[in-house]
Amino acid sequence: MGSTMGRRLTCLHTHTCYCDGSGTVEDFCAAAVGKGLSAIGFSAHAPLATDPGVTGSADSGSANTGWHLPMERFAAYRAEVKAAKEKWAGKITVYLGLEADYIEGIASPARWNKHGLDYVIGAVHYIPTPKGALLEVDGDADSFRRLVHDHFAGDAAQVVRVYYRCVEKMAREGGFDILGHLDLVKKNNRDFFSLESPAYQETAAHAAAVIRDAQKEHGFAVEVNTGALARGTYPDTYPEAALLRLLPGIPFIITTDAHCPEHLGAGYERAIANLREAGYTESAFFEGRGADGKPEWSYAHLA
Repeated sequence: MGSTMGRRLTCLHTHTCYCDGSGTVEDFCAAAVGKGLSAIGFSAHAPLATDPGVTGSADSGSANTGWHLPMERFAAYRAEVKAAKEKWAGKITVYLGLEADYIEGIASPARWNKHGLDYVIGAVHYIPTPKGALLEVDGDADSFRRLVHDHFAGDAAQVVRVYYRCVEKMAREGGFDILGHLDLVKKNNRDFFSLESPAYQETAAHAAAVIRDAQKEHGFAVEVNTGALARGTYPDTYPEAALLRLLPGIPFIITTDAHCPEHLGAGYERAIANLREAGYTESAFFEGRGADGKPEWSYAHLA
């Protein structure tokens, strides 16, 4: 983790063997303590209801949902994380959470607030196609190419608009504590669109304005997610400095989106550099939810 040692470090975006990660809850806790983290949160991909529109494969024109925590394992997941809270008390703070998808009319992060969680990450992984199918935007590069060419007639700008429209709707609805990987749509972008193009910047700026307004009502933070750096899938954070600059006044929490214990803390130097480049001097830390149900944040300078 380089020179991040000595700073306050946490990671509230992790995936264990309960969903699409590797390593147990115990493995992650031990690694987090070894890396000097003061808190770790477990955020398995929330169970997704079986529905003809969101099951199957990308090739068939439906999303692949196999990476979600199965509902029949949710109770065991919750129990194991709660046991870890007690076991690791005094060494590290352990939080129980989920990363919950927003799919209009089908899935909402808000539905998970009745399940005794400490926090919820709201995220968009699936977008509707013009013909009504639902497809992932963060599969592999080939699946993204098929998404653009086979389902949006090669119109990558429309893919971007649909993705950010879903993010906007999720932000307005609220019901989550952390907005996850805001610009995930860029993950598999190679030559489909330019982040510097007027079309992309206009779409992203509109989404940023909606997020700023929604955050005032709901109190959520935006994560600076280093998962692509940790896994080598994209050479920057979600979001990067240009988009961070459009979100003044919002708490930013740095996370790894770790899919194995070794990823904890990876890329944090880049996240800190991006926040500085965007003009910010501090990052946020989750301190639980207040009496009003909204998340509470503390802050520390970007040393």
